[in-house]
Amino acid sequence: MTAKENVVRLKAFIKKRLTDGRDDLKSGRIHGPFSSDSELIRSLRNEAQNRKKGK
Repeated sequence: MTAKENVVRLKAFIKKRLTDGRDDLKSGRIHGPFSSDSELIRSLRNEAQNRKKGK
């Protein structure tokens, strides 16, 4: 693989990841930012409880 081919592959990979990230933002699949670690833990626990209720 040449350096140019590698750059093209890396650009495609980065573009895909950025597109996936934008899709996550649009559909609300992100959390935060959190002002403290306890706020993060509380959010994780609430999310876990919601998943258990959904099953």
